[in-house]
Amino acid sequence: QALMAYAVEDAGVLTPRLISAIRVGPETAAIAVSYRPGTTLADLPELPTDEQLGRVFDTVLRLHRHRVTHRSLIPEHIQLTGPGSAEVALLEPGDGDVAASDLQVRLDLAQLTATMAMLVGPERAASSSVARPISAAVGITPSAEVTKISDALACASSSVIAIGMNGTSRYGQPEPDSRNRRRLKRSAG
Repeated sequence: QALMAYAVEDAGVLTPRLISAIRVGPETAAIAVSYRPGTTLADLPELPTDEQLGRVFDTVLRLHRHRVTHRSLIPEHIQLTGPGSAEVALLEPGDGDVAASDLQVRLDLAQLTATMAMLVGPERAASSSVARPISAAVGITPSAEVTKISDALACASSSVIAIGMNGTSRYGQPEPDSRNRRRLKRSAG
């Protein structure tokens, strides 16, 4: 985990700063980190703006250009921080990869896209990534990769997106009817 914190920081991406690491057993260490004030995407009172989504994609692509992956890009691990929430910090990078392969980078991008699609809908997730620059690390155009992923998510969104209490998904799509929910429960069980 300490190596990942240094790798993320070296890539120019904000992450909790490693303060200290101490060995507490033959294969165990305790670490102390300093968190920045901010709000995770999971704790935002409203859906993130397109500008915020773009900054998240830019941050992850910066990480990828340094051949580092996060592998846990969920709303609870993406924090908006700094004045006016203008900066993005990636929390809990301990499960990521240093010297990541092309496949690992693509999987990380796919996870980010799926996370954003679940949060704001596949269309907004795809459009937020379309304007992003080409990832020099692996020569992929995020828009092409994201469009493929988003198309697949859009097909499945009515049965995959978490349903809110008011009968709509988090990004306002109608709730699947009760027959679809029963079918999903049976196939998941």
